[in-house]
Amino acid sequence: MFEVQPDVLIVGAGPVGLFTALTLAKRGIPVRIADSAFWTCAHSYALALHPQSLGLMKWAGIHDEILSKSQLVDKISFYEGSARKAEVKLEQPMAVVRQDGLEAVLEKALEKLGVPVLWRHAVSEITQQGDVASARMDRLEKESRGYVVAHDEWVVAKSTRLDVPWIIGADGYDSAVRNALEIGYPETGPAQFYAVFEFQSDEKPANDLRLALGDDTTDALWPLPNGHWRWSFQLPDYKVSNPLAGPGYFLTSRLRDTDPKPFEIPVLEESTLRSLLALRAPWFKGNISNVSWRTVVRFEQRQAANYGNGRVWLAGDSAHLTGPVGVQSMNLGLLEGYELANIIANGGHPAELANYNKHWTETWRQLHGLNGGLQMDSNVDLWIAARAARIIPCLPGHGRELAAMANHMAVSA
Repeated sequence: MFEVQPDVLIVGAGPVGLFTALTLAKRGIPVRIADSAFWTCAHSYALALHPQSLGLMKWAGIHDEILSKSQLVDKISFYEGSARKAEVKLEQPMAVVRQDGLEAVLEKALEKLGVPVLWRHAVSEITQQGDVASARMDRLEKESRGYVVAHDEWVVAKSTRLDVPWIIGADGYDSAVRNALEIGYPETGPAQFYAVFEFQSDEKPANDLRLALGDDTTDALWPLPNGHWRWSFQLPDYKVSNPLAGPGYFLTSRLRDTDPKPFEIPVLEESTLRSLLALRAPWFKGNISNVSWRTVVRFEQRQAANYGNGRVWLAGDSAHLTGPVGVQSMNLGLLEGYELANIIANGGHPAELANYNKHWTETWRQLHGLNGGLQMDSNVDLWIAARAARIIPCLPGHGRELAAMANHMAVSA
């Protein structure tokens, strides 16, 4: 099946899995990456690269290509009702780039290094013994079935057992790798639902992410390249029992042609978009035309009990999920994958893997507010302090960098 026996099998070909594979390949480590999906995603929620993530892209040699697909943002503006209340200026810009565009650049870079993504390969039955991790890989193919009414089904065409020194799970919410390790994945807070709309507008080009804070909602307006915009409206009263909504999409889901059609979900009608704008963002004066994408996205808040053991480890959404606005789960996942890949490339010493587990577990406990969260300076503005728990998850960073951004926010007069 493989021309060169890999040292690492990566499960999951989202941004974190692709970048982890790229890091290993650039370090000269034979790697294979597999995903049960049938194709790359056409739409996805994740939208922006933090300044630190852009540094990783520069290291990988794909920075300029990503910027060519991006809209740069160098500040975040906060609104309440019709008033602009505060802003935080970023020392380095954040790149607004669709996840599918990012994935295309990463996959292309991997192909240049001779590492194709094995799409339609489901990984299961993961075990480890000594210095070897094993996994079953099922290659999926479409098969026509049915006598009276023909239909297509995806079936296992071939199964292969792969033994490698390392397995990395970057396979998202329902991680086969995490489940094989029997690692708990408890909720750290209630799930959040968002209605997402992408459209064109005559609104002037912007270099800021605009956030509208209501009593119990945090809504986001992202500027996209070529005169496009994305509004994400939080739906605090949305119920998954809605028969037209289905279970809602997870952040990690790849959308299919069989997903519910937008016009079948009342909350996604254009009239609802206009009503939400009038109620929550009366300062937005741009027109709305060519609504190209709309969906309901479900975001859970979860954290794995640990990041792995032995020869099998996790990175990205397989280890954590959080709210959408700060795009923290994907961006910190990129840092995790980069660090984990370098640990493995340097020999995979147990002490370094233990530190990896400790550092990122503590980081995410802080982000989830499980150990008190980030503390604000005593002299921070009262408007910011009163909303710190909602503002901090919206900022592009973590640890001390995140606290510094919050503490240096400027409040409008």
